[in-house]
Amino acid sequence: MWPYRLNSAQPRRLNHISIYTARGTSRDQSRLLYMNADALSVWREMGMRVTIIGESHRPPRSAMLSFGMPFSE
Repeated sequence: MWPYRLNSAQPRRLNHISIYTARGTSRDQSRLLYMNADALSVWREMGMRVTIIGESHRPPRSAMLSFGMPFSE
């Protein structure tokens, strides 16, 4: 996501992105638990497939910030 934002001349938008994950079953895996609306729109702009399983206003307490800025209201 970082290279895409830089190449699209919108680096300021990175200040609004929050992506939280949890550890996967192996060292090479992670589970995506939360993307805010800005992160989700960038994901779609990149042409990535999106399957929303559920929605939540905030990331779970067990999730770790993986990319972007920490969640705040």
